Amino acid sequence: MARVIFINPAKSFVNKRGAESELKNIEIADRSGMIECTMFGETVHKFEGVFIEDQVYEISNVTVTENTFLGKTTIKITIGESAKISLREDDDPSIPDAAEISKTVKELMEVPIGETVNVVCLIKVPFF
Repeated sequence: MARVIFINPAKSFVNKRGAESELKNIEIADRSGMIECTMFGETVHKFEGVFIEDQVYEISNVTVTENTFLGKTTIKITIGESAKISLREDDDPSIPDAAEISKTVKELMEVPIGETVNVVCLIKVPFF
């Protein structure tokens, strides 16, 4: 079980075969931390509107991948067409919500130099 913390809007891109496709990322959290889930292509449309921020879900039949870059290993989840997703009607209070795992900029400034942190943010670009 995991709580949806943040839902990014879908993005269009051109895949390796030169075809236009879409991807959508969501951030989920459980008692152990946060992880990014990605949907591609038709899966973006199949699960459109299914995820709601701050709700708890059971998510199964997904692909888990590990990537190492610059000595840091990250794990990601890919939600495919065959994924099983169900909203939990009974909220599990032991699963943290966004407010519980969020840090202020001041708190981030107090993190020791050299320590790794994960940052999820929304960047707004002004229009001129």
